[in-house]
Amino acid sequence: MLFYTPILIFTGPEKVFANGFVAPLPWADLMETLSHRFTETWVEWTSGVPLFMGIFLAAGWTLSLIFHRRLSTTRVPLQLVALLWIAALIIFQRPNAWAKVWLFLLPLMLLWAAAGTVGLLEKVRLKFLCCPGSSTGRGLPLAVIVVGLALLAGIQHAAWLAPQLPELWAGRGGEEKAVLFVQGQLQDDDLIIVAPPDDAAVWYYSELHGIMNIHFDPLIAFDRTLVLVDPVEGQTPASVLEERGPNPAQVDVESCHLLETFDKILVFECSRK
Repeated sequence: MLFYTPILIFTGPEKVFANGFVAPLPWADLMETLSHRFTETWVEWTSGVPLFMGIFLAAGWTLSLIFHRRLSTTRVPLQLVALLWIAALIIFQRPNAWAKVWLFLLPLMLLWAAAGTVGLLEKVRLKFLCCPGSSTGRGLPLAVIVVGLALLAGIQHAAWLAPQLPELWAGRGGEEKAVLFVQGQLQDDDLIIVAPPDDAAVWYYSELHGIMNIHFDPLIAFDRTLVLVDPVEGQTPASVLEERGPNPAQVDVESCHLLETFDKILVFECSRK
């Protein structure tokens, strides 16, 4: 409450309690939207991960749930509690759950997967690998071998990836590429229009590359409009202009034509009426 007090005083309680960005989805759109968001989250979590590793982790998570009583002293599996609680929150809040919403869950999923695989493998001991001929030798846990091989594979992958890091870091996403293109096309009396979910990224890269904020103000006098459209989100030039643009009477939507495409971002040019 102490830290939120300045927000409540200077911007009003509606920024916290009536924020349009976290408004519940209509029931009719909930399942379809969640299906898209869960797919996006899975793609983000598994990007660059070999298929066999994904299967291995999924199997480990399942084993951690099935053999919970043998692996933990906690009576109720935390992963089951998490699933039930998250399901209840989804029903109650009906969120538009972007991939970033689930990021907190990723390290927990990895821990549970590790518990399911390593926990069971620890119970398998290879006596012929430790103290052969000894009646007291308990044997080497199979988990040691599996984890050792996994570490070697990780080191090998890191050695393969390290030389590529400068090139990967220098790569630019669709939003930044679109901003750089707009920067090269931009004239003094141009207006730039972009809608969620790409607006924050476009604003950031625009400031980074020296595009002044005034070009995003729909109240300024302008001669031309550059509209950034994300068809993956079902956007069209008309829908973006309707959501974030100036007075509809000022823009000739019929004149909008495509200038360039950058991944999922399309840049349109629209004339003023």
